[in-house]
Amino acid sequence: MRIELDTHLKSRKVIFVKKKLDEYNLEYVGGYNVRALNVFINEKGIIIGGLIGLTYWNWLYIDSLWVDIKHRGKGIGTKILETAEQEARLRGCIGIHLDTHYFQNVAFYERKGFKIQGEIKDLPKGHYRYLLTKIL
Repeated sequence: MRIELDTHLKSRKVIFVKKKLDEYNLEYVGGYNVRALNVFINEKGIIIGGLIGLTYWNWLYIDSLWVDIKHRGKGIGTKILETAEQEARLRGCIGIHLDTHYFQNVAFYERKGFKIQGEIKDLPKGHYRYLLTKIL
């Protein structure tokens, strides 16, 4: 038996392990039905906000939501989130989940109906990371 350390995000060995875990998971949950769901707002051809996400198992996962600092407070984040929620509903999603840090405006998500399900202290040191969900 030999233990290896691999620092590559997408090496053949990483892909192999993920594939094997997927095969195991599929025995219990059927297909993932993974589909990208990305929303962008641009002004004069320049992206000023966007959401990167995907749907799977009837949920929308939001990986990233960003609005250019010069355009914050103008409802752009709300418009992006509403567009993603609408598409998620069309895809049959029953909820949304994401994780974020308190300095990334957790209050914004709470105002939009998200609930904090968990928190991790000191990720990174001196900060909190939150898991949030919203039922559609």
